[in-house]
Amino acid sequence: MPLFTRSIDVKPRHDVWLFEWFDAFDVSSEWSDIKDLDVLGTTVQSVGFLVDPSPIAGYVTLVTSDDGDGNVSNGINIPLVNVVNRIRLS
Repeated sequence: MPLFTRSIDVKPRHDVWLFEWFDAFDVSSEWSDIKDLDVLGTTVQSVGFLVDPSPIAGYVTLVTSDDGDGNVSNGINIPLVNVVNRIRLS
């Protein structure tokens, strides 16, 4: 039996995007030779509704919820310089 028995017609105001980006990471917690440090890091992927990007601020904001009435929640700011790839999903 489904959890929800009625459908709700909600049209989000923002498109869904997938961003691949370099996340912050700890290079070492102890003394190390500088040549042994991992300076490339790792990429992560985040999916969400893309709130109007702010090129002046230097980041984009993704949110996980958009009710279609201008209310959003659970946002993350991703620095533009860290973005490797982005794909529009909707």
